[in-house]
Amino acid sequence: MQFEVVVDRTERVQKCTILPLAYRDDFEIRRVRRGAPVEPLTGDLLLHPDGESLATLGPRLIAAGPVGRLSAIDCIWKQLDGFLSCIGRPLPQPAAIPPGFVTAYPRKNKVDLDPDGGLATIEALFIAAAFLGVWDETLLAEYYFGPAFLEANREVFARYGLGPDAPEPADRARRSGLIPERRRAAGEVDRRTAGQQPRRLGIAAQDPLQRRRVR
Repeated sequence: MQFEVVVDRTERVQKCTILPLAYRDDFEIRRVRRGAPVEPLTGDLLLHPDGESLATLGPRLIAAGPVGRLSAIDCIWKQLDGFLSCIGRPLPQPAAIPPGFVTAYPRKNKVDLDPDGGLATIEALFIAAAFLGVWDETLLAEYYFGPAFLEANREVFARYGLGPDAPEPADRARRSGLIPERRRAAGEVDRRTAGQQPRRLGIAAQDPLQRRRVR
């Protein structure tokens, strides 16, 4: 899986959970100034709290085929609306982190006003990747609070059936009824229904967030 992250140019490396990953081949990081136009995102999904929960969206996507690219915006929550307005359309399909996860990142603001429990961007990407069939703890290699994050959410991941020892993605999708039980080879979809399954939920033709007000 590839990751595409738009990062506020004023973000400092010491406090950012994304910039330390710039050396990775699976990360494309775009540092942008507030108010500056941004080229359209190329991800299949965009992490956004107004999107469909990955708890329901993930199994459908896995049944259709692996998600190749995940997009996210790394900025202060109150600035998200401004960043979104500068990104070229169409936006990728929005996808939301399911409830229950907590951040391990220490924050000065103890009042939980942020969506998704105030998760750090790398925490949200890790969770999203897990729901999309990729459990990759190397994503947390540069995140000081990575071990604490995994421990704090161990039971939540287990409740959603996610983890290093969880069933394979195709098995989870099959249990959800999205891939028929009867198959001829590992990962093969029944030919009678294969034609009805889209390869992937594509990027929406219209702005998928226009119907919902960005908080």
